[in-house]
Amino acid sequence: MKSEPGSALYCATLNSEGLIEYPRTEELLQISAGDTLLLKLPKDLPIANHALVRLNLPSIRNDQLIYDTAAPLPCAEPNPEPSPLATISPSEAADGDLQFELRFRYPGSFFYQIEYHQPDENVTRHTKPEYILVHPAGIVPGGMVLLSVLTRCLGKLARWPLVLGRQAKLGYNTIHFMPVQQYGTSGSMYSIRGHHTVDDWYVEDPKMPAEKRMALLADTVKRLSAEFGLRSIVDVVLNHVAPNSEWLAEHPDGAYNLHNTPHLRVAWEFDKFLYQFSEDYANARVEGCPAAPLVSNEKDLQLLIKALEVRISKLTLVEYFLFDRKLIKQKFEAMEKPKPNPIPEPPQEKNADANAKAEEEEEEEVEIEVDEELTNYVETHSSGHGIAPFGVDVTHCTKP
Repeated sequence: MKSEPGSALYCATLNSEGLIEYPRTEELLQISAGDTLLLKLPKDLPIANHALVRLNLPSIRNDQLIYDTAAPLPCAEPNPEPSPLATISPSEAADGDLQFELRFRYPGSFFYQIEYHQPDENVTRHTKPEYILVHPAGIVPGGMVLLSVLTRCLGKLARWPLVLGRQAKLGYNTIHFMPVQQYGTSGSMYSIRGHHTVDDWYVEDPKMPAEKRMALLADTVKRLSAEFGLRSIVDVVLNHVAPNSEWLAEHPDGAYNLHNTPHLRVAWEFDKFLYQFSEDYANARVEGCPAAPLVSNEKDLQLLIKALEVRISKLTLVEYFLFDRKLIKQKFEAMEKPKPNPIPEPPQEKNADANAKAEEEEEEEVEIEVDEELTNYVETHSSGHGIAPFGVDVTHCTKP
């Protein structure tokens, strides 16, 4: 039911741990900003003794929630000066149970706790936090009907209202645009060369300054909203960088490569393998795929998958997750080798057969001990993947 236009009222009963009784299909209770949560606490529960609700309250800066501070909000009585974040109003139900009405004004991450008195120990205790995720509200009244578009297919910004106006007539009220930032050499919309400007594809004059491009984009979005009631969402991919990005040239350490992150070589090898397979299929060089380079039906698809699986089975990438046992064992035995005794013990007199047998038994025992210690040591100190086949190594070569 509605507490006021645009907001909902949710009623929930708390259990003996102060948690909301509802099917735990999700880890978080999720509501919208402006919604009211009415918590009912049965009077016969131990946690109902002098119970209060405590709610974390982040600070607000520039109309944004900041979570570097959090202060509890006491609620022994209705707040005379409501918090801009949330309000808590306690009351008593007709059956005597306690009620706490929580209304969240801002979206964000919140939690509440029940503070109660434990008389046998004469102490104040708190229940575990119950987390609540409050979503933004009122973005699209009546619900969002979203259309994702490949932005490049829309053409110049001047053409967008013509194309998207037709989509609005079909019932869409929200447009999700792929990135419009300046693209790199590959031309992919997710390979960005310039993060602070709009790509040449969308403007008439390729010499147009970045500021004017952004202003033109903003004007176009405003027109879509004013004329067609369309909301706009755009991917801003700050972590996608094209090889010819100036930023990357200035900060080469800001990207992963085989020099600063050598253990990625196995992933690079697999990418290279997939690229080669795609090239071979495109040029009809994949055995068992007569339809190549096309995939026209389910049979073609299954043959393609089978051919890919056959090639993958021949890869030896598992070797990147193995270590050279002989080499590591040599290092380990060198660590285990005892220091020479400055005063050698006099040899005990034994016959040759007895000495040989004793030496064999000793070597076998040491071999087993080294194997067991080596396995434990490598499991503890290795990274689990190497920079080359059989390249897994321990992180240091000193005795643990």
